[in-house]
Amino acid sequence: MEGTVYAINSQSGLVAVDTASGFSIFEQTSSDFEIGDFVSWTSDHPIGACEVRNISRSRMCTVYFQNHQVPGAFLKVNLQL
Repeated sequence: MEGTVYAINSQSGLVAVDTASGFSIFEQTSSDFEIGDFVSWTSDHPIGACEVRNISRSRMCTVYFQNHQVPGAFLKVNLQL
């Protein structure tokens, strides 16, 4: 799966990635992502710990996926904004 970082809640560390099937939400443990970064991961819908490649910054990061296929109308709720 791949997509573009669409929004970040820096207080909670939550990141929303815009993918072809909706938004995927994960928690980052450090500030390895910025809005506009292109990212990818190997499994379609992982939950929990997963390696994500930040292609824009040539980094591999461990993140914690919380949700997938989130519609845009529920993005603020999932990002806890």
